[in-house]
Amino acid sequence: EFCLSSIEDGGRTGPLEPFLAAMERLLARGCRTFKFVDRTFNLKPSTATAILTFFQARWRDDLFLHFEMVPDRLPESVQALLAWFPKDSVQLEIGIQSFTPVVGELISRRMDTAKTETNLRWLREHTGIHVHADLIVGLPGETPASFRTSFDALWRMQPGEIQIGILKLLPGTPLIRHVVPFAMQFNRETPYDLLASRDFPFVQMQRFKRFARYFEIYVNDGGFVRGLELALMYAPSDSPFDGFLAFSDWLWATTGAEHSIARARQYQLLADYLDHLGAPSEVTDTALATDAVTTGCTSIPSRLHAAAERARRLATAPGVR
Repeated sequence: EFCLSSIEDGGRTGPLEPFLAAMERLLARGCRTFKFVDRTFNLKPSTATAILTFFQARWRDDLFLHFEMVPDRLPESVQALLAWFPKDSVQLEIGIQSFTPVVGELISRRMDTAKTETNLRWLREHTGIHVHADLIVGLPGETPASFRTSFDALWRMQPGEIQIGILKLLPGTPLIRHVVPFAMQFNRETPYDLLASRDFPFVQMQRFKRFARYFEIYVNDGGFVRGLELALMYAPSDSPFDGFLAFSDWLWATTGAEHSIARARQYQLLADYLDHLGAPSEVTDTALATDAVTTGCTSIPSRLHAAAERARRLATAPGVR
């Protein structure tokens, strides 16, 4: 109900032949990135397989495809084609939004959680597809505790990327029927995001927005894999959400900034946080230096220089891959 497409009843389809002919013309003109933004792409397997087969027959190494898909519908015909494409040449955007059943009922969203988990596991284990999965903070019926549960469940399914979004009230969407019952207050200007609600007071919502921002910087950027593994390892809670939220709270208390944090400063902050958690400095430095060398980052604090040099020598040693 938060989506503009919910205004229309059902989906509309058009003939495939002229559409694929248009794709053929774009290919001939040099287009190499195709992003399909229809979230019902895989509702009709015959349509999904026709489009995938079209690109498979014309494949070249510089092509990139992006599709939005519902998570619990992945028939064998679609699976077989997805497994064919080279690693990281296809991205699937999958809107999870929440695993909380009451939330799904309130926003008229049906999802088979068991099938979703099975499909995400299959994509991870049998394809080179990059999966971008979405969660939304502030949905009606969601609480901080239930969002934590959804996050932890999705994190353990290990999609390629988790995007944390904030609920928005787009003009004309049916979501407006929940504004009064859940005491929702939205920004009247773009991006129309949630400011506070019955379950997410303003201070809590600001905390979750900072969490989403820092998660994008540190986790989705992909430059701190080993360092963040240590942060979760030394966190006092077994919940990945609790671990990342604690790091977010510490970052805000330490810097008072959500933007314009230089890369070297990002490494320094994570190193300081791991010190705060009690991780041995040698373990911290080795992990972060290896992250930097692996990603080709040269903008690191002086603390990591010696460890980075060791990591570079190890990476280039004979027989090391």
